[in-house]
Amino acid sequence: MRPLLLSLAILMMLTTPLFAGIDPQRLKHGVNLSHWYAQWGTYDEQRLSTYFTERDMKLIAQMGFSHVRLTLSESVAFDPTKPGALNADHLKRLRQRIDRIVDHKLAVVVDLHPETPYKKALQDDPKSADAFVAVWSALAKALSDTDPSWVALEVMNEPDPNHGEAWRALQLRAVEAIRAAAPAHTIVVSPGAWTSVKDLIEFKPYAHPNLIYTFHFYDPHIYTHQAASWGWIVAQKVKGLDWPVDPADAQRVTDAATQDPEGRKHLKWQIEQGWFTQEWIGAEFDKVVLWQKTNGNPPVYLGEFGVYTKAAPPAGRLRWYQAVREEAEKRGFAWSIWDYAGGFQVVTGEPGARKPDEEMLKALGLK
Repeated sequence: MRPLLLSLAILMMLTTPLFAGIDPQRLKHGVNLSHWYAQWGTYDEQRLSTYFTERDMKLIAQMGFSHVRLTLSESVAFDPTKPGALNADHLKRLRQRIDRIVDHKLAVVVDLHPETPYKKALQDDPKSADAFVAVWSALAKALSDTDPSWVALEVMNEPDPNHGEAWRALQLRAVEAIRAAAPAHTIVVSPGAWTSVKDLIEFKPYAHPNLIYTFHFYDPHIYTHQAASWGWIVAQKVKGLDWPVDPADAQRVTDAATQDPEGRKHLKWQIEQGWFTQEWIGAEFDKVVLWQKTNGNPPVYLGEFGVYTKAAPPAGRLRWYQAVREEAEKRGFAWSIWDYAGGFQVVTGEPGARKPDEEMLKALGLK
């Protein structure tokens, strides 16, 4: 019987997944690498090799970040016309770059970050949903030999319009495909839609181990996205809006920030309700804590938060970052700011000559 028992023990060791996953401390403080492998539209090697380099990896580590969230467009990772077919050339170089990032003692969250038309197809077309699962099976297999204590896999960024039970079921299929191909890797899952606090607290967790639940925070949106050319039309017509704002100052601040009738209505009401205070941010995060306690305390990751730089007064922007970071850390949330060198930047200067924004590092508690 002993040889048989030994054989069974060995078999169990070989077939049972190891769910150690990523070290939570390595996700403590992060930054999103936007506009490199996603959000750009074209991904020729000349730009990929010069926009973000070894120098940037070293700089991120020196600034005190513990990880990066690497946004990855589906058009870079695979051929959308061939389900499960990876772009071998792009993937080989991506793997090399992930390895180099890890060499700088930075963990990596590989975030599938597709464009809106692709995400809409998932909800509208069962074949696209099948292709999505097939792609994750192939991508997870290709990344399975990365160190699971340093690399995590995120199913999809802000999957709107996918939400509710339909998204929950589709994401579960992707989780199972990833788990089969990369059994030891931590998987970051989204509650669907825009991955807001509201989306998360309405989401039912999965039974699978080694999952992290993510949410994003850009609230009040009319403040964080003021003068941004995309998104809510109301926020596009706001500029010079400071933070925090006392509810008693609602009328004065509204008059100075926008003349748009709809914007004035929304902004004045939000200020009067106390949305422009650190206490309100804390109350929003307490909803996440309650969700955790109600659902067995699953780990939570604040994967994005930020303020667009174009029209936000710099001092108020820094105060908002500090407040969000402080409230997240009080509750034990790992976090990653949006973004490294884009419109929400933590560095200044052009590729090859970037320098830290020292005031931002102070706000983030890294200096």
